Amino acid sequence: MLEDLTREMFAECLGTTFRIHYGAASPLEVELIEATALPGQPRENIPLPNRQPFSLVFRGSKDGCLPQMMYPVEHDKLGTMDLFLVPIFPDQAGYRYEAIFN
Repeated sequence: MLEDLTREMFAECLGTTFRIHYGAASPLEVELIEATALPGQPRENIPLPNRQPFSLVFRGSKDGCLPQMMYPVEHDKLGTMDLFLVPIFPDQAGYRYEAIFN
């Protein structure tokens, strides 16, 4: 379950490969390069979740950029989960994608 995932779980997987399944014959392999805690702000009458909000940044190849949408993402240790990925700026190594957990 997504609500059971924490930044610490992903931090243990920094530098490892995740596979984004997007309908092609082979998934897009990306590397987890950041797992950052985000500040949590309580809203009126809405309790904070049981975990600290966090952000993940993945880096893929320069060969093409996937559009913003929900994707099945697979990892050898964490299994498969559906993540909403947003393409963010590319760098010299490839395209970056971000997932926010709040």
